[in-house]
Amino acid sequence: MKKRASIIVGSSLVAILLASCGAFWYLQMNSRQQRTVSTERRKSEKQKSNDKKIVLKASGYNYKIATVKGTLGGVFATPTSLTKILNKKIILDLVASLPGMNGSELISMSCTASQWQVKVKRFSINYTIQLTHYQDSIGLISLSSSNIHQQQDYTFTIPEKYYALYRKEDAKIASSFSKAANTALISSNSSERSSAESSSFEGLKNIQDIITGKGFDITPILYDGEDVDKAMNENKALQNTVHDNFIVGYFQNATTARVASMGVAYSEPYSLSDHYISIGSQDFKNIPYSLNGNTVTFSTWQTQTSDGHTITWKMAWDSDAGDIVGAKTTQNP
Repeated sequence: MKKRASIIVGSSLVAILLASCGAFWYLQMNSRQQRTVSTERRKSEKQKSNDKKIVLKASGYNYKIATVKGTLGGVFATPTSLTKILNKKIILDLVASLPGMNGSELISMSCTASQWQVKVKRFSINYTIQLTHYQDSIGLISLSSSNIHQQQDYTFTIPEKYYALYRKEDAKIASSFSKAANTALISSNSSERSSAESSSFEGLKNIQDIITGKGFDITPILYDGEDVDKAMNENKALQNTVHDNFIVGYFQNATTARVASMGVAYSEPYSLSDHYISIGSQDFKNIPYSLNGNTVTFSTWQTQTSDGHTITWKMAWDSDAGDIVGAKTTQNP
């Protein structure tokens, strides 16, 4: 009887031990699975966070942004590059501070030796913004959109805490430029004509180098001094005034522009003088331009229609022009 009782007790202890080990194994495996699920969830949440859109929000800092009316003229020494003065954070804050750009979605951001370029989307419209250093603490912003054929230029003030480090450097550059200009002016007295011709040739060659490969668009903006869209809506101007006269193109080389109008791409000769550029059509003769450092800007100009009306035109840089021209189905020589 005692022996049987011992067997029963022993069997019970073994069963309890096996149950305890099983429970411990289950708890360990369940804990490990929970840790795995938690890790995977964190990775998923992190990936979702990385995929979020970057929306630009203006800090509220006053950069004294002002619309450029007309053109900024003058010939100056090339100042310190804006890419050296301002970092990405400040550039994005500047873009967000532009009229209508707060809350825009960042598409891309890049820089060259002299300028920042930011591409954003606002209300399904893509914009390209180029930011450069003009002179002293003044910067230039060029905003364009191929979607709605819009271009607007602005000036802004570089915050002093960023520009102070480069003020002396720019002053030295300006002083050297001024001395070189004065020296050239004095030496030209002995050979005024040849020096002027040589300087003009070199200047035009420099401009050709700057504009080659760059895209542009040309469009009517005023009809008899009135907004052209308003004039068309009121039947004062022909309904196709903008559609038939708008062109987009790029400077292919030193003598030829590749342009597109009304669905057809073709080549047009162009020429440069000291103050004007002429492209193909009679309407695009003597387009006034100015050079500031390595930046070429254009002023508006006017032409007369056959029935005596005045059209005011605007030419602006368009970074997407090359792709637009190349995408046209009809490609003529």
